[in-house]
Amino acid sequence: MSDYEKPEGFNQMIDHFINEIEETDDELAARTERNINLIGAFVDHVQKETGIEIPDEAVESFFGA
Repeated sequence: MSDYEKPEGFNQMIDHFINEIEETDDELAARTERNINLIGAFVDHVQKETGIEIPDEAVESFFGA
C-alpha cells in the first residue's frame, strides 16, 4: 500500500454510511423502479440491435425473482 494517510474522521464517516444510514421505503421503491426501468431499456435495446428477444422469465430468473 502507499504512505497515504486517511483524513481525520474518515473512519467515522465510513462507519456512519455503513451503519447509520438506512433507506426509507420510498427511497427503496424509487431505486427499485429506476433499476427495473433500466433493465427494461436494456432488454429493448438488445432486441432492437440484434433482433433477439429476451423473455421476461429469463430476466426474472437471472435476478432470482
